[in-house]
Amino acid sequence: GGEDNTMRLWDVATGREVRTFSGHAYGVESVAFSPDGRMALSGSGGGYERGKPTTLMLWDMATGRELRAFSGDLHGVDCVAFSPDGNLALSGGISQTLPRGAHMNLWDVTTGRELRAFRGHTSTVSSVAFSPDGKLAFSGSYDKTLRLWDVATGRELRTFSGGGGRAQRVALSPDGNLLLSGNADKTLQLRDFTRPARYREFDALLPKAREALQKNENDAEGLKTFGEWYAFRGVNGWAVDFLKRAQAGGAEVSAPTLARCFWQLAEDEREPAEKRPVYRAS
Repeated sequence: GGEDNTMRLWDVATGREVRTFSGHAYGVESVAFSPDGRMALSGSGGGYERGKPTTLMLWDMATGRELRAFSGDLHGVDCVAFSPDGNLALSGGISQTLPRGAHMNLWDVTTGRELRAFRGHTSTVSSVAFSPDGKLAFSGSYDKTLRLWDVATGRELRTFSGGGGRAQRVALSPDGNLLLSGNADKTLQLRDFTRPARYREFDALLPKAREALQKNENDAEGLKTFGEWYAFRGVNGWAVDFLKRAQAGGAEVSAPTLARCFWQLAEDEREPAEKRPVYRAS
């Protein structure tokens, strides 16, 4: 998408321009392929500043034909995303009814009907993404927050701090466990949504490991469980101690986990003593 108001399709292997899509009144800010590659969405900006309507458009990739224009509370569309099944679309940007406010909308791709508005962001929504199952949506905004939404109800489930700057872009890993966000303060943040599940997993494993170690302080599997627990929590010195003892006792210890602990210990040693983490037994 470009400031010349067009969207263009390119052959990646040759660099050849295959097709130009024309129809937007302003620069194209965002584009997305449908999951099957047969359609594309594009959103344009500039409507806020010029006082003219801005559109979200759906295109046939084979012919370049405009299939549909979506209209709603849109002044500038900064981001678009297809649902995994291709039936729904998300858009985010600047609101028409809330000057310099935020819009995040859910659309029916087949009919072009707006299904829902997500309310909560207080500034431009700059990035949106669906979870792999299509039930959740993530958004990043110039209000310096990331938000998690229930797609079916539009309810905000959680707000995350975007760090020191406004959240520019969000991307979800294919399995839905990791969220990567890029911020205006030149940082990337990675969030791991498996951690609560791992805590629950350890809640079940630790009592058995503790019981085993009370009977035999050199129980290899018990040592391994506690070593993995401390590694998970970032208590790297204790993690190395437990994992090395477990390994000596015959337990199969993850080499990457052990290597990461050694690496993080080396990083800790580079910190001034007053900044190093202090651990308490638990």
